[in-house]
Amino acid sequence: MFRDRLRQWGMNDKNRRSAVKPKRKALRSAANGDKTSQPGSHYKTIACNSSRSVVLGHENVYNVLQTPAEILVLQRTLKGILDWQQHAEDSTVDLDFPCLLIDMEKCLRVSDNTPSMCRRIAAHLRTTSAKLRNLMVTCTPLTILQSVYVISYLTSERNCSPWYYETSRFLVNAAVEALPDSHPSLLLLCLLFSSITPSQLVMIYEVGSDVMKQCGGEAESFTFRSEMHNAAFKLGLSATMRSYADALCAATQTEATDSARLYDVARLYQSTGQYEKSSDALRRCLAQCEGESDRGSTILLPALRLLSFLQSKQNDFVGEEITLQKILKTTLARDRRKLHASQLSIGELGAISELETFYAYYNLNEKRDALHLEYPSAFEL
Repeated sequence: MFRDRLRQWGMNDKNRRSAVKPKRKALRSAANGDKTSQPGSHYKTIACNSSRSVVLGHENVYNVLQTPAEILVLQRTLKGILDWQQHAEDSTVDLDFPCLLIDMEKCLRVSDNTPSMCRRIAAHLRTTSAKLRNLMVTCTPLTILQSVYVISYLTSERNCSPWYYETSRFLVNAAVEALPDSHPSLLLLCLLFSSITPSQLVMIYEVGSDVMKQCGGEAESFTFRSEMHNAAFKLGLSATMRSYADALCAATQTEATDSARLYDVARLYQSTGQYEKSSDALRRCLAQCEGESDRGSTILLPALRLLSFLQSKQNDFVGEEITLQKILKTTLARDRRKLHASQLSIGELGAISELETFYAYYNLNEKRDALHLEYPSAFEL
């Protein structure tokens, strides 16, 4: 159990206190050649310190963690999560925050892929940012854990794009303004947005799996682990997590039956580069979506996006175009029904952008021009 493990590590001693109370550090530059995990020389990283620390007593942890600073940050974060869980009256996950983060990431992806959409995207981004700022004060560690892949995506891309960098800085600063120094959500968010080390990633994986299982059940825990493996893949740390991924794959080969679980299994295989197995799980997922009502419709679009990614990796040019067209058609049908408005949603703009990027990459200029003519408002400058 989670508490037993922390007690074994010597982290459940409430009488133990740190003698030092370092202040919250501002964004600062760091120069490192690892482009996927280190910010550039002109970038900054926020590190937040709480007022107490504890000593890990497990010898294996000492062998894995390399520096005192790394141990200190991880200790504070895990201890903060433990204290929160012990006193939390409501351990349910608020889905608004993760969904808004996903919308924000869609905005950034579109702005990078299709600069002609920047004007439209900027309005969506302002609205989404304001909503996220208002929700930050109620953000729980469960919410951050559920958003781990989106956060890793923002972290990995911030070196390459000022959009991602500014958004990452906005989220951390919004948390700093809204939450106390020792708040576990702030500590966890800062850790994930820092240059996270392989050992820190492993410890968050283990502790987060237990927390998600206790608060949300086995299904939520499995989804979190799948997200963590994809986060490791995005951050260039897949090798660190490979043994965990292989064990998880072996344990779930015949278990998955519903669309959500099959989608998680497909993402798990994809994160380890096993594209054939990922495609097989995804085909079963899409078939299952047809037999499910609300849940199937929720999984359908993410599953189609993963399918287009796999088709790209497997050089299935024709299949990828068909899938991208289906994503656009499905998104239009869903958002028109949901929004009852003529204005294009961020989901619709994202689907149009993906198809436009595909046509541009393969120099399919006639199809690209036709897309612009069909959705002129998406490309207005």
